[in-house]
Amino acid sequence: MGKKQLFMFLVPAILYQNAFARKHFGAECCEEYCYSTDKDQEQIKHRSSNSAYQLVKGTDYADQYMVPNCKPVRFWLLSRHGTRLPEREEVEAISELISLRDQIIENYEVKKSAPAKGALCVQDLKLLKDWVIDRNITNDKDEYLTVQGWNDLKGIAEDYKKVYPELLGREYEPSKFLFHHTGKQRTEASMKAFIEGLFGPGAYNAISQPARPENDSFLVPVKNCPSWSAVLNNLKAPDSAPSKFLTSPLVAQMLDDVGKRLGFDKPLTFKRAQLIYNMCAYEKAWFLDKPSPWCSVLTLDQVKIIEYDYDLFYQYKSGYGNDYNYNLPCEVMKDMLSRMAKDEEPRVTAYFSHSTFLQMFATALGIFEDSSRMTSTNYDSMENRKWRSSKMDPFAANYAIIKYDCSKDESDPSPKLKFFLNQRALKMDNCVNGLCRLEDLTKRYERFVDEDCGNLFCTRYAAKGSHGNGCARSGISRWVAILLVFAYLRGGFSIF
Repeated sequence: MGKKQLFMFLVPAILYQNAFARKHFGAECCEEYCYSTDKDQEQIKHRSSNSAYQLVKGTDYADQYMVPNCKPVRFWLLSRHGTRLPEREEVEAISELISLRDQIIENYEVKKSAPAKGALCVQDLKLLKDWVIDRNITNDKDEYLTVQGWNDLKGIAEDYKKVYPELLGREYEPSKFLFHHTGKQRTEASMKAFIEGLFGPGAYNAISQPARPENDSFLVPVKNCPSWSAVLNNLKAPDSAPSKFLTSPLVAQMLDDVGKRLGFDKPLTFKRAQLIYNMCAYEKAWFLDKPSPWCSVLTLDQVKIIEYDYDLFYQYKSGYGNDYNYNLPCEVMKDMLSRMAKDEEPRVTAYFSHSTFLQMFATALGIFEDSSRMTSTNYDSMENRKWRSSKMDPFAANYAIIKYDCSKDESDPSPKLKFFLNQRALKMDNCVNGLCRLEDLTKRYERFVDEDCGNLFCTRYAAKGSHGNGCARSGISRWVAILLVFAYLRGGFSIF
């Protein structure tokens, strides 16, 4: 290995290892934490796309919808399904938690192998002892919408109806309302719950809204884009960023700590830590006021590491790390822009889809883009990242886009759009107080307006710089690195 190659290899490794050691190995092995006495329970808000909607939704949304001198005239919604039961693979894995729970109790009460510091508190240990698997977790109901999932979507509709009575408070008329869902039970049931929230109990029985075909490119475009699937398959490779993160010192230390906390003499596997993480998420999303014993196992710092693993993976699966994601929502983007540009019926449009698609929609909009990408080695510097699935994409996540007629606004009578995510106003570039001029948005997203989505949706997006300065900053960083290497090779400075 030459001098240049050795330098390029050693410097990042040394800098990362030093920073990692300073931050993570200086602390006690096992942090003291008692879930049962934790009033804030901040860690349940970091459960990635399995987070409970009620923990994420806006609380002061009513005031944000009022726009002086303007009136709402169009309502467009893209929603994820509500809280669901686990996937089939998870259903089969969850049975392992019974034996894991029994081993933990044995470690504490028989083997007496609990750590001197950082052990589960008495209250949390009792929660684990009393835990039983919910009887609805069966293979024949995998991914079905839960009661809380129904209530979330029904409640969202009721909330929007209160702030937009002129749009949503009317009797149902087929010409004025359009609803669509994918071919899954959870999206169909979510749509029905939303309809019930608007029109009353059982109203969905009188409203025929067939699902879009599974092979169409509207709400599930990835099924028609093999190039995207190839990128997704590459994430399983050992040299991918997600794979490297799982073998990093940070994850290894976390798994060792969790193993010791539970009384084992070896690290927990990441698969089991992830299963614990998700079981806590599910149970808190299903039963908001009931504690989940599995939330007691991981500390906040450990939870954030698993959350980062999900976000890193999603960055490539459905975010800015994959150039196909910018254009895949083409048909939905075109639909939204077209409906907002016209004064035709329907006035209310609502679509019900899935987590991956809502994240892609955020990518197409150009929101939540960080100045640098997540990698397997920059966990610490990405603590305050924008791309955070726990906040963006909980169960029942929803984008509501409202068109306002501002013809009575003498300062600017042009039509405006306002974007909301999970009942919180979104900050959009070049918009004032979250209010965007329709003309400006049409220009910003002109590729969706002008292009044929059949040709565009499964292509790489080459003009990422238009979304922000993230790529430009990365470019600057690369040039700085090149100059530093050049200076070193010329003998201008020493790195040791």
